[in-house]
Amino acid sequence: MASPYEIQVAIADAIRAATTGAVVIPRNILGELINGNYAMLQSPTDGNRIHGWFVSQSADVMSRAFQGYAEYDAQFLVWQIYEYQTGNDSDNSEKRFAAERELVKVALSASLAAPLDSIDPPTFGDIGLFPKVAENRRPLHMARGSITARGINTEC
Repeated sequence: MASPYEIQVAIADAIRAATTGAVVIPRNILGELINGNYAMLQSPTDGNRIHGWFVSQSADVMSRAFQGYAEYDAQFLVWQIYEYQTGNDSDNSEKRFAAERELVKVALSASLAAPLDSIDPPTFGDIGLFPKVAENRRPLHMARGSITARGINTEC
């Protein structure tokens, strides 16, 4: 069975494969997400707009204990961050933000090989436009999702 960190990196790899132009970082670098510093998510292939994803583990919950080993459910936070850009009804940043998230949901809901064969499809409980939250006061679309990997074995 893969380690939680290996699963975290595999989630990031799947997001990278499902998106175009997104910068995908398989960890929360030095708390930059909390600090509102999203410069590392500026995409050189998307006009240097902030366009990216962070993946970080948020919990490691024991689900079952046995003599000599235990099973854990690892939970991961998945953040999508996309710079706001005005447009019209047929082309705008909110539409691209939502479409990209759908691509990621489909990619992570398919029948997946190890180490992603034990994950639940992602859910996104918080989605919105956050004006003036990042450096340079750029308004950003942000979505916070979660993914759970079930039945990770740990031998004692």
